[in-house]
Amino acid sequence: MKVSEMMTKKPFTCSNTDTLTLAAHLMWQKDVGAIVVTEGETPVGMITDRDVCMAAYTQGLPLHQLQVATAASKCVRTVSADESIERAEAAMREWQLRRLPVVNSRGELVGIVTLNDLARLMTKPGVPKSAALTAVSIAHTLSAVCEPRMHTLRSPLSLAAP
Repeated sequence: MKVSEMMTKKPFTCSNTDTLTLAAHLMWQKDVGAIVVTEGETPVGMITDRDVCMAAYTQGLPLHQLQVATAASKCVRTVSADESIERAEAAMREWQLRRLPVVNSRGELVGIVTLNDLARLMTKPGVPKSAALTAVSIAHTLSAVCEPRMHTLRSPLSLAAP
């Protein structure tokens, strides 16, 4: 199965210059935990609900005074719409990501695939199952994603107290 067959088309987006208020509002209204940050049609980052909360805490400012760029990831990993869903899962495991923006051959955002999508795929009746994508493989991917990334963690002393 290809990523394009199971991705969410037209994911919610924002730009680096939008406020964190807008990003948080979008996540709340659309019931999602992350939004793709784009420049035009190109994904340039991701922002999660946790990013928004931590930015407010560490910077001690209200969300309407902070731009998405202050909290969003600067590096975005993507997967091609033509890739297999097994490759997307392997990328999630390798890069410790719960969500992957999906791009076309021009690098334009066309969708998003999530770890939740993979889990739900396994329980849909009538959907052809892959020998490589199994409940066990998804559990291993979830375990890998949940591993602490010690090299990216900041010392508690570097956090600004509100």
